[in-house]
Order: sequence, then structure tokens, then C-alpha cells
Amino acid sequence: MEDRDFDGVWWLPAEPDRQIGGSARLSQQGFSLRLFGSFAELTSFGDVLPMYPAVFGATTSGKLVTLAGCQQSNIQFNSATGAFQTLRPTFALIDAHIEDPGGFSFSRADITFSHLSAWLWQSGFNYLDKSGKDAPRYTLTYDFPPEVKVDTPRGSIAFEYTFQTGGDHIGEVKLQQAVRVRVERENGITIKDWSQEVSRPLQDFLSLATLETNVIDKLLLYSDELVEQGLTQPHRVPIELVYQQSVTAPVERKRPHPAQMLFGYSDVGDNFASILNAWFRIEDELDSVCALFFSVRYRIDMYTEQKFLNYAHAAESYHRRRLPATGGARLRFGNRLDALLDEMWLAIAPIVGDKTAFVRSVVDTRNYLTHYDASKKSRAASGPRLFWLGEALGVIVQACLLRELALPTEKIHEYISKDWRYRRLRDEPWDQVPD
Repeated sequence: MEDRDFDGVWWLPAEPDRQIGGSARLSQQGFSLRLFGSFAELTSFGDVLPMYPAVFGATTSGKLVTLAGCQQSNIQFNSATGAFQTLRPTFALIDAHIEDPGGFSFSRADITFSHLSAWLWQSGFNYLDKSGKDAPRYTLTYDFPPEVKVDTPRGSIAFEYTFQTGGDHIGEVKLQQAVRVRVERENGITIKDWSQEVSRPLQDFLSLATLETNVIDKLLLYSDELVEQGLTQPHRVPIELVYQQSVTAPVERKRPHPAQMLFGYSDVGDNFASILNAWFRIEDELDSVCALFFSVRYRIDMYTEQKFLNYAHAAESYHRRRLPATGGARLRFGNRLDALLDEMWLAIAPIVGDKTAFVRSVVDTRNYLTHYDASKKSRAASGPRLFWLGEALGVIVQACLLRELALPTEKIHEYISKDWRYRRLRDEPWDQVPD
């Protein structure tokens, strides 16, 4: 997200006449509101830091802002100027004042993802060279791409295209197509539910498909309770939600090509409704697997040992959910991993190699890192080998997620073979990498 600053006056909803000047800064590094004064009274200071469910603001540019879940982080005193209070908001709503931002319901969301356009790979531009013998002539037209709409238990989901022009239209003309996801629900849900049920699953889906970290570039929310009169009829006011995303992996802004993705829309378009509904089911039924898998993909600053453990735990969790032991038997981690490899063998054999050696190395490393038994240190992977052993586990979990989309084995193998991790492990096996 881009850094954003809002200078203006701020007040508590219950005290609209007590306005304090200040500046709010919203960035991926942290949210803060620096007040040239304080909402807290001297008599209220103590062990418990003040927390304000909502703080209203009016900026110098005329925008309305609601800062939610504002926890005091600092307060300074100056004998000449008085107190300066600093608050840390949880999220911000732009263009509205809402007293209960955490409990307020919204029935529509427009979400712009960083690589949605690349994943769809659809354009409305049509270029024709109509040059003749006497003079060059070029024609450029634009038609909106065909609408894609899917009904899911999470709401009606559609891809909405926009088209903009710019330039002086004399020496320069700029044409731009953009696309976002529009989600409509019959009943409104809270911001927390929007995140858990809609935006995060879609973010995970696109990150899996594109092999790139997808972030939410913009999220607009709409409520039937926030309506304004337009030129011809009333319409819902778009409220922008701004919050810190749990992503530290660098977001590559260069548009990835479909050949570099696991799969694009053109690969699954004929079955997109069933694919998307299956993915929502995966996020519910395999929530721990998805959380562990994407925690690694989204965080570049994670230690190699933690990445390995997260992938190992994701593989174990997947087996427990999908291939449980029968007759009440208790399976060890090695047995579970061995059975999982058997299930996925045709797709992942080229990166595993000797299955027995792979399972033994994963189990020894996992047990050493989990229990820190010094006697197992010599058998545990470390250094570059630990990194690539973990990446192999990640590719295996990735293949399991594709399996959940009801894709045939040959398609799973085709898709994961596009992953640079798979190609690297296929060409230089994990057991040939030095510790």
C-alpha cells in the first residue's frame, strides 16, 4: 500500500465539540495518529492505556475519516505546549464517519488485486492497421471484455472492467484498462467477516495461481445504510477500507506472463465456477493448511527453519484432514508423509527422488528442529539443503491444494512444473545440495 497522510481535526464520536488538530499516517510499516493535544484526562492515566473504538476526522482536503480500534502508544508532555498523544489505529475508513466500525455491516465490496489483470489476461483493445498506399491509417477501438460472474455461498462474484483516457488528446493519448472483483451479498457482513470469508481467500487463490504475492491495492465497501442522492437516483457511497496487510514478501509490479503462472483464467475459465467454489471450501475445510502454506509465501523475512516447519506442519495437517488413519490407529509423522507422497507420486516424483531418503531426511530435520534432540543434529538438514528440502515440501503442499480443485493428475503435474521451485529441484535434486 502507498503511504497516505491525513492532516486535519480529530474528535471522539461522543464529543464532537472537542476537536483536536493532528496528523494520521497510514503505511504498511504502521498506522499512527499524532494529536496536538490529548483525548485522555490527566486523572485517567494509569496502568491501562486508553483505547478508543472510533476516532472521527475531517481533513484539510475535506475528507471524512474514521480510525478504528485506536490504542494509545505514547503521550508526551511539554510545559509550554501541553500534551501530545499518539494513537495506533487498527484500520481506517475513508469518506465516512461510523461510530461502530467493527460492528457495521456492508453488503458489497470492490477489490483490486495487484495481479488480477495479469491472471485474467483479457483486453478490450482492438488495433487495426488500415494503412494504404498513399497514407498510414491506424484504428484503435475498445470493447469491454465479456462479463464473468459466479454465484458462490460467499456472494455473487464478478470481474468488473473500467476504461480511462488521459493525455492532451493532441500530441498524446493515454488509454488504460483496469479490473477489479465485485462481490455482492444479500445480507451485509462486518469488515472482519469480509476479510475472513472473501478478500483473504481470493488473495490466496490469486497468489497460488500466479506464483506471485498478491496484495489488495484498493478495497471499497458499500452499505445500504450509507446512501447519497446522485443525479438521477440514490446510490450507495463507496467507503475505502485501509489496513495493514500481513505481507512482507516483495510485490513484483511487473506484469507476470501466464507462462510463468501455475494457471491463468484461460486454463480454468470453462470450469471457473466449480474451481472458485472448491477454493472457498478448501479455505474452510483446510484452514490450517492454507494458513501455514501462505504464511511462508507472504513473509520473505521468515527464518529458513520456520519455513521448513510450516511446510512440514501443513503437509501433516493435510494428511490428517484428508487421509485419516483407520480403526483409531495413530500414525507417526513419517507414516503420514510417506502415505501423502504415495497419493501425489505421479505429480511430485521428479522432485522427491528416493522416497525413503526424502521421508527420513524430512522426519529427522523436523524432529530435531521441534524437539532439539542433540543426537539427531547430524542427521538433520541445514544450510542450503534445509532451504531446498523445505521448498520441496512447499511444492508438495501446493500440489495437494491443486488436487483439492478436482484437477486430474496430469494437469497438476503440468501446472506445478511451471513453478521455478519445481524446475530447480527437478534439475538439481535436494539431496545433491550441500548442507
